[in-house]
Amino acid sequence: MRALALGCGEMGKVAITDLIKYGEFDEVIVGDIDVKKAEKFVKKLKSERTIVSAKFVDVTDKKKLVDLMSGFDIALSCVGPFYKFALPVVKAAIEAKVNFVDICDDYDSTLKVLELDETAKDAGITVISGLGVSPGATNILARAGAEMLDEPEEVHISILMGAPDLGGVAEIAHRFHSMYGEVPTFQNGKYVKVRAFVDGKETVEFSKPFGKFEVFHIGHPEPLTIPRYIKKVKHVDTKCAFNPPKIKDLILSLGDHGFASEEPLNVRGLAVTPLEFAASLVYKVSSKIRNVPKMGAVRVEVRGIKSGNKASIAFASTGRMNEGTGVQVSIGAQMLAKGKIKEKGVFAPEGCIDAQEFIAEFMKRQPEAPVEMTECTTTIL
Repeated sequence: MRALALGCGEMGKVAITDLIKYGEFDEVIVGDIDVKKAEKFVKKLKSERTIVSAKFVDVTDKKKLVDLMSGFDIALSCVGPFYKFALPVVKAAIEAKVNFVDICDDYDSTLKVLELDETAKDAGITVISGLGVSPGATNILARAGAEMLDEPEEVHISILMGAPDLGGVAEIAHRFHSMYGEVPTFQNGKYVKVRAFVDGKETVEFSKPFGKFEVFHIGHPEPLTIPRYIKKVKHVDTKCAFNPPKIKDLILSLGDHGFASEEPLNVRGLAVTPLEFAASLVYKVSSKIRNVPKMGAVRVEVRGIKSGNKASIAFASTGRMNEGTGVQVSIGAQMLAKGKIKEKGVFAPEGCIDAQEFIAEFMKRQPEAPVEMTECTTTIL
């Protein structure tokens, strides 16, 4: 089998490493616009059975991307920001008729990708959009929790992001794009708009070593996709906190002063968008913060009815965002390549992945994985 891994950034490197270590691929090609960086990374990889090489890839060149994808059993993408690249790369995968998975975490792009469901079915392929930690593992854990209840009613997803673990500039640009201003969530059986990082404040206790943090609504795919597949739920929200909280205040302040704009400005003869500047500034500030763990946490709670009583199932995990995201997308790619996911079309993770099988695959990596997962027992309220 042959795999194409697009994007050799922090998350892509983890995915590629996992593909080689746990996959059954004869060849893995790493595609990146910065081919020298990709080649340097590939030289560090060692495998007795898998041939690994790097190749220049510009995902905006559709024809060349389609031609390249056509020769693979599976393709995965960690190329961000996804509000720019998710839709065109998925379209290329469909045209190339190759099974595909990405880590798209922009809610508006997710909706556009899901609209390609019939096109993907006609091509006879499976596309999984948003298989990272959140979205991704959070969606699958929501599915697992719902299956443990007789009547799932609510899904509450909480994310704690450590400032030193925010990822690169492209990842931070995503935060301004889909985590600032009015964003959608799912309440009382319908979609409503809320203000990101302003509305929905509540205190959530995350796993050790973190403890309690105030979380707020953010723009994320889970509230838009989970109700599609878990039909009985009436409420789905995704809320977030930063560690330290001043990063939230910085993002809000910059956004309020126009730095979420992508309209270029002329700065000493150079075209620079306010968003590029803001993302770079937040990255610089966050990377210099000390005495904060270089990792984050997630908590997924599903509430509903079990044996006639109100009950809740909660899952919690801690770990590095980059490592966790890369592992999840690699597992999904391997499941697709092995034919373990039969459905054709475009799906969010909870729509086509067997939750228990996916969790079992993750637990195989548990002794080495940077993400520790704990399932809380059912609580009768």
